[in-house]
Amino acid sequence: MTIEEKLKQLILDRYKSIRAFTKEIDTPYSTIDTMLKRGVGGTSITTVLKVCNALNIDADALIENELREKQNSVNISIKSSEQDILKKYNALDEHGKDIVTSILEKEYIRVIKK
Repeated sequence: MTIEEKLKQLILDRYKSIRAFTKEIDTPYSTIDTMLKRGVGGTSITTVLKVCNALNIDADALIENELREKQNSVNISIKSSEQDILKKYNALDEHGKDIVTSILEKEYIRVIKK
């Protein structure tokens, strides 16, 4: 099944019709119809992102001919010293990670009990 067929099925599963979907996302019917018939690759990025956002799917997955639910991401600011710790932790084998995790857990419990 092509990505366009998968998209069409998802739209029809969630909306009464393609036309109802196009009204919901404020996009001309002809634009979505063309995308579904001629391919996502020839469609403007703005339209593809609009469709993906409305369906809550990951636009990057379309490249792999997959429909995946979009994962909510959280932007966290990490200091360079913290990045260095993560880099070192990720380089450890399972034994090393177990030791670090055990110590971290014990220290965390000690600190929050104060």
